[in-house]
Amino acid sequence: MNSARERYNDHAREYDQLSRTAIPWIYFDRPNIESRILPLLSNDKKLVEFGCGAGKVLEYLVANGLNDKETLGIDISKELLDLAREVLPNTNFIEGDIATIDLPTSEFDIILSVRVFEYLDLEGLRSAMQNAHNALKNDGVLHLIIGHPLRVNDGDIRTYLERGVREVALPWGLKVPLYHKTISDYVAAGLSSGFTLSYIEETSLPGILKEENPEKFDNYESYGAVSLVLTFRK
Repeated sequence: MNSARERYNDHAREYDQLSRTAIPWIYFDRPNIESRILPLLSNDKKLVEFGCGAGKVLEYLVANGLNDKETLGIDISKELLDLAREVLPNTNFIEGDIATIDLPTSEFDIILSVRVFEYLDLEGLRSAMQNAHNALKNDGVLHLIIGHPLRVNDGDIRTYLERGVREVALPWGLKVPLYHKTISDYVAAGLSSGFTLSYIEETSLPGILKEENPEKFDNYESYGAVSLVLTFRK
């Protein structure tokens, strides 16, 4: 996590600009949030994003009905949070590690995290899950969009069960240290924290991507899978 913090601090504005036009956001993450999260929103819902970066996801949610004053963003990168405060001045942001941060108990209706949990090692994963469970109200939702373990492991099924750090090149070129875990690791961590698993999806490649950018489609197809989506309920 310290290495990831340094890299994002050094490339904060570049990352923010490129991530807003990146294929994972346009073709995978934003459509999933539109279908799975927007229907849950109302003016009185309290939402926290684990790993909010420069506020791209929260900005999208606020534009679609989320009350920005009832919203919290957490990230380890000070530089990214400075950018987030520029676009969402009414939203509360905290610099901190989602695996260790102390949050109010039973405070939030929704916790959302987009492509962040793959940075956590197994101990951090379990701690972050427990933090989420403690912070959610009864019947609250934890929604995770994760780089699929096959994507993190560069599509190599031979080493799928070998957990550990992988240097992964993100679509905008920056290499970051992700921690390869299996699907069962994510599910087990959620269940052991007290959650019920209510939704799971291994996202398929959208046909529109093949039509609009065949080369990128072939590249993402080579990983075997791109995204893992999990919804847990307290």
